[in-house]
Amino acid sequence: MVDEILAVGDAEFQRKCIGRIAAAGQEGRTVVFVSHDLETLATICRRSVWLEAGRVRGSGPTADIVRRYLGSGLSAPGAQWTPLRSGPVTVGNVRVLAADGRAGTALLRDEPVRVEVDFSLDEEVRGLVVNVFVTTGRGITVLDLFADRSSLERVGPGRYCAQVTIPPVLNAGDYALGLWMGSAHEKFIDERAAVSFALDGAAPDDAEGLLVLDLPFTVRPLPEHR
Repeated sequence: MVDEILAVGDAEFQRKCIGRIAAAGQEGRTVVFVSHDLETLATICRRSVWLEAGRVRGSGPTADIVRRYLGSGLSAPGAQWTPLRSGPVTVGNVRVLAADGRAGTALLRDEPVRVEVDFSLDEEVRGLVVNVFVTTGRGITVLDLFADRSSLERVGPGRYCAQVTIPPVLNAGDYALGLWMGSAHEKFIDERAAVSFALDGAAPDDAEGLLVLDLPFTVRPLPEHR
């Protein structure tokens, strides 16, 4: 039984642990791996049990359980978004829209995506940090986006909308958008799966990576070896 051992140690220690756990399973031993690390869980466990408050919420193939676990905190499409409030911050809404800002429009992989966060402050917050991040269905964070900190150095009471446009770098698939708001000294909002969204379409040349970057390559001939 392995309980959250990967929460400590450096990257090399974690790599050795994962290798040893995987080897034990391949030898026919039963391994019980307890963790919040969804990526590692999906890598080494074929089946999983989801526990919450001492009760079993689900069991079955790991991919299905991870999907259900992440989806449990998501707002269903078209559902009323529940405001988040902590300290002086209230988040009224989080939206993922097509680049032109229209709701209900299909989000395409090869087009930018707009993210909008409506929030209000009851009092001035110095050094406010607004961070949105994108995770996959397996809980892997693939993008971190921070609002310009200079514009949030001293933000007074009032209503605001933080907006950012994600360029077309994500591959087609299902994603969750998370939100973190706080300051250097305090955390107000930490919602790993505020809303879900899907990108339709196919990546060029059937690319399989999470990110698809259209970067220029240069090809030059090498001198013949003598």
